[in-house]
Amino acid sequence: MTSIADFYAGRTLFLTGATGFMGKVLLEKLLRSCPAIYRIYVLIRPKRGCSVPSRLSEVLETKLFSTLKETDPDFHKKVIPIVGDILEPDLGLSPSDFERLSSEVSIVFHSAATVKFDEPLKLSVQMNVIGVSRLLELCHKMIRIEALVHVSTAYANCDRSVVSETIYPAPLLPKKIINAVEWMDEEALNCVTRKLIEPRPNTYTFTKAIAESLIVEECGPLPCAIVRPSIVGASWQEPVQGWVDNFNGPSGLLAAIGKGMLRVMYGNFNGSADIIPVDVAVNLIIAAAWSTAIERFYREWNRVFDHFIPAWVMDIGLRMAGKKPILMRLQTKLWRSVSCLEYFTSRQWTFTNDNVTQLFGRMCADDQKEFNFDVRRIHWPTYLENYCIGVKCYALKEELSDLSNARLAVQRLILRRRFKWLLVLAVVVWFVRWRHRVVQFIWNRAFWTLLHVYSAIVSRIPKMINR
Repeated sequence: MTSIADFYAGRTLFLTGATGFMGKVLLEKLLRSCPAIYRIYVLIRPKRGCSVPSRLSEVLETKLFSTLKETDPDFHKKVIPIVGDILEPDLGLSPSDFERLSSEVSIVFHSAATVKFDEPLKLSVQMNVIGVSRLLELCHKMIRIEALVHVSTAYANCDRSVVSETIYPAPLLPKKIINAVEWMDEEALNCVTRKLIEPRPNTYTFTKAIAESLIVEECGPLPCAIVRPSIVGASWQEPVQGWVDNFNGPSGLLAAIGKGMLRVMYGNFNGSADIIPVDVAVNLIIAAAWSTAIERFYREWNRVFDHFIPAWVMDIGLRMAGKKPILMRLQTKLWRSVSCLEYFTSRQWTFTNDNVTQLFGRMCADDQKEFNFDVRRIHWPTYLENYCIGVKCYALKEELSDLSNARLAVQRLILRRRFKWLLVLAVVVWFVRWRHRVVQFIWNRAFWTLLHVYSAIVSRIPKMINR
């Protein structure tokens, strides 16, 4: 599998929130640990009296980038500022910048957000929810997109005592809260904010939860990942220990306590402080994009080589035989249906059925036998085997007399898949064998051994089926 640094080599990235605490560390880590990155576009909004290039220069001149300057003095040439604002339609991008990002970018990191707990609901929704929607619109137009990583928070679902790595139902439908923000004035929203966000404690966690649901609704075929850091604190190891440039969260508390300004506060003395060092969180974000893209590549690779190429070849055979080609059309319809099921096939739920179990317990033995709905009594391997046979007999309307041929076809599919991976391995080994005599010797022995084993397995399949 490709290493993370090699994966990022030659790629163009797009980063929002680069002037924030985590965004700065993410930018530095990408440039330092993935030096072969081609270019990083950073979205920066202009401030009064400070242009976008000036804001970027301020970021790159901080002590955070000192180590990087020593190893790569020209690193800043890879960082290109893009004038924009997540509060504006199309992110406030000019037509030329929009086209440039759409045609060049393959990896997107979205960390721009308001992290203020007491932010008015209107602004919090505009930045943390509508801003995400606008970014998704841009990503849908990126022809090279391979991964989008959205930085959320572990407290998006702080109304739960146990939080799993899943997307929970939104407290409100994203479209409804967006519509409310668009037509209600800020004074009216402030009056109903407490009622809207309950049981969450603030607008930050509320809008972060809405944003996660929005991504599920609008991401479509985009390869997305959501990372949920907890309380982000100073760096653990890199690029320097203890680096921090703001007073948010624990940093402000430590400064106030150290200066004697804060002596007492309410809290659980035995509770755990859910602090995560910023460099640890950033490493996870970078790895999440790598994993998302790699998984998508292997999935697409298997889809093309296991389905579309064989269908294309067989359609050519049908054309040569004077028949109508149908397999590519069938594969396209099949994968359209499969894509609709991906949300459910890629997730897992836990459903309680206490009432169902109690109902079954109240039934007499004869009724339990006659009206059995106790799934604990199902032997699932046998059920699935009968399921497959049922599809063959009743859905496909095929006879059981050719069951042995069907099993032989399944074995051939398994062998074909194994042969495909063997072929890939052979190509890789062939590529390096001329450079190492030892590898060449191992290659020769392994190739003929594997070929012998493969031939032996193929020759035994008919005997195994006849049994």
